[in-house]
Amino acid sequence: GDVGHGSLVTLFALYFIVNERKFQAMTDMDEILGYAWHGRYVLLLMGLFSIYAGFLYNDFFGLMADLFGSTWKHAEGGSFKQRAGADAVYPFGLDPGWHHSPNELSFGNSYKMKLSIIVGVAQMLLGLVCSLLNAIHFRSELEVWCDFVPQAIFMLSIFGYLVFAIFYKWTVDWPASGQPAPSLIGMLIAFFMSPGKVPAEAALFEGQAAVQLLLLFLAAISVPWMLLAKPLLLRRRHLTLSGYKTLRSREAADESSKRLIDETSSVDRFSDTSSDKNGKYHQEEFDFAEVMVHQVIHSIEYVLGCISNTASYLRLWALSLAHSQLSELFWEKVMVGIALAPGVPFPFNGIVTFLAFAVWVVLHLGVLMVMENLSSFLHALRLQWVEFQNKFYNGDGKPFTPFSYELIGNENEE
Repeated sequence: GDVGHGSLVTLFALYFIVNERKFQAMTDMDEILGYAWHGRYVLLLMGLFSIYAGFLYNDFFGLMADLFGSTWKHAEGGSFKQRAGADAVYPFGLDPGWHHSPNELSFGNSYKMKLSIIVGVAQMLLGLVCSLLNAIHFRSELEVWCDFVPQAIFMLSIFGYLVFAIFYKWTVDWPASGQPAPSLIGMLIAFFMSPGKVPAEAALFEGQAAVQLLLLFLAAISVPWMLLAKPLLLRRRHLTLSGYKTLRSREAADESSKRLIDETSSVDRFSDTSSDKNGKYHQEEFDFAEVMVHQVIHSIEYVLGCISNTASYLRLWALSLAHSQLSELFWEKVMVGIALAPGVPFPFNGIVTFLAFAVWVVLHLGVLMVMENLSSFLHALRLQWVEFQNKFYNGDGKPFTPFSYELIGNENEE
C-alpha cells in the first residue's frame, strides 16, 4: 500500500474509464494496452485499496507523512524518543515517529504481518459464508449442518481466536500495565502443544487456559463431524429410499394385481428408480466407499488448507515489505544521496538534481508501478482463486462463467 503510487494507478484507470467510448472505437489496439484497458476496473480497485492501505501504513512514495502531528518526541539529552503524553495516540495509521527509528523495520513487519492474517481470515470466512448461501440456495440442509457448521467451528476456534488475540493485544497498553507484550506465536504453539497451559510470555487475559482448551476441543470435534456425518447420513438416506415398498392391499384378484405390476413397470422405464423381484425399489446407484473417500479427501484438504491458506496470506506482508524497502532505497540512494547531496557547485547542482530526479521517476514507474503492480495482481489473483474460492466453489464439471456486464447486455438484446 502506498498513497502516492495508488493515486497514480487510480488516475491511470480513471483515464480509461472516462474515455471508454474512444477506446471501444479503436480497432487496432495494442495487445499490452488492451490488457490494461480490459482490466481498467480492476486497476481502479487496486488503486483505491492501495491508497487506503497506504494511509494505514502512512506510506507516501516510501516516505512517512506527518498529517496529524507525531505523538513521539525526542527526549532531552538523548537520542531516543518518548511519547508526548500518556494518552497521546496517532489518529489513523502509523505514527511518523517510527520513521528512521532503530526498530522501525521490526515494528512495521509485526504490524503488517498481523494485518495480513486479519485480512486472510476475514476473506476465508467470507468464502465459508458463500458456501452457506450456496447450500441455502439449493436447499441442502446436509451441506449446512455437515459442511458449513463444522468448517466454521474449526476456522473460528483456531484462526478466529488468533484474530481476536491480535486485536486484544493492540487494545492493551502493556508498558503502562507493567507487563511485557505477549508473544502470539508462542501462544499459538502452546495452543496445540500444551493444551490447558499458557506460558508466562503468552498470557493475555485471565481464564485464557480454559478458553483455549475449550476451543481446541471444539476444533477436534469438528474434524470427525465433517469427516463422518455427511457420508453416514447419505447412506442412511439411501437405505431409507431403497427399502421395501409396502404395496396397497389387494381388493381384487389376479387382474388388478397384473394391472398394478404393468403400471409400475411402465413407470420404471421412464424413471431413475428400479425394483428387484421382491418389490424392492432402488434410487440411483450409491457407492458408500466412493462417497467416504471423497469426503475424507475434502475434509483433510480443508483442515490442512486452513493452516496453509492462512500462511499464504503472509505474501501480502512480503509484498508490502518489498515495496516499502524499494521505495526507501530509491529515495535514499538517488534523491538524498545524489540529487540533494551537498558540495555540488552551481549551476551543476541543478543539472545533477534534474537528472537524478529523472532516474528516480523512471525507477518508480518501471519497477514499482509496472513490475510490482503485475506481481501484486498475480499474487492477489492466486489468493482469490485458491484460498478464497476453494471454500465454496466445487469443480463438478460445469464450466465457470464469471460475472460480465457484456454477457448481460447481449442476453437483454436477444
